Amino acid sequence: MYLPEGGVSPHHAAMHSYLDACLERGVRIHYSTPVSAVLRGSSGVSGVIAGGREIRASTVVIAAGASSNDVAHLAGVDLPGYPMRIECSALEPTRAVLRPAIAFIDRLCYVSQTARGEVVGGAEVPERPQVTLASDLSSLTATARVYCDMLPPLARLRILRQWAGLIHATPDFGPLIGPHPQLANLWVTAGWSYGYASSAAVGELLARSIVTGTVDSILQPFAVDRFDRNAPVVEGGIVLAAPTPTVASSPEPF
Repeated sequence: MYLPEGGVSPHHAAMHSYLDACLERGVRIHYSTPVSAVLRGSSGVSGVIAGGREIRASTVVIAAGASSNDVAHLAGVDLPGYPMRIECSALEPTRAVLRPAIAFIDRLCYVSQTARGEVVGGAEVPERPQVTLASDLSSLTATARVYCDMLPPLARLRILRQWAGLIHATPDFGPLIGPHPQLANLWVTAGWSYGYASSAAVGELLARSIVTGTVDSILQPFAVDRFDRNAPVVEGGIVLAAPTPTVASSPEPF
C-alpha cells in the first residue's frame, strides 16, 4: 500500500502543542491522577472521582487508550475490544529515501521515515495478550526480515532502538467514536490502532457532536454499538496481527 501523503509526526512536539492550546483556554490538566469512579445519576453520567476528588460534569468522555475498557467498567458498561501491545523500531538516520509511508499488507509491516532521516516501522506478529512495555526479539526479527526482503538497502543500517506501546484494539481494528448506547452523557473515543494522526479532526467533530447532540455523519460508521448491529468497518489496509487466543491447558492424564 503506497501512501503518498502518509508519514510520521513528532509526537512529543504535537502533544506539547495540544498542551499549550489547552492552557491558553484555561483547561486544567492533572497528571498522575487516576480515575477511581464514574458517577451516575438519574439521567446518566454526572461526573468522576479522580485523585480522591469529586469532579461533576454534564458529559464524560472516555479517551483512555489501552485502559478504555477499565474506565468503561467503572461506569458499569462494556466496550468492544481489548488492550493490545505493538512494537516499533528505528534505524540510524540516512538520506531521504522514503518520501511516502509504505505498508506491506501481506507481511503486516509498515514503514516511514522521519524528518531526521530515521526509518521507523514495525512488523506485527501474533502473540498472546499481554500488558507490558517490554520489547522482544520476535517483532524485531520479523521487521528486519521484511526490510531485507522488500527494501534491501536498509539491511546495511544499524538498529538504534526498539520499543513497545499499548493500544486499545477493536474486533475490526477501527476506532470507537460517539455516545455509549447504554449510558447517557457518556461518550467514547477509543480503539485507535493507528495512533493519534486523526485526533485533531476527530476531536473537533466529536466536540461538535457533543454540543449539538447529533453525531457527525463522518463519525457515524465508528459507532460503539456497530458490532451489535453487525456493521463492522471494512478496512483493507490492516497491518496488525490478531492476538493468539489463550487456550486453557488440559489436565495431565492419570
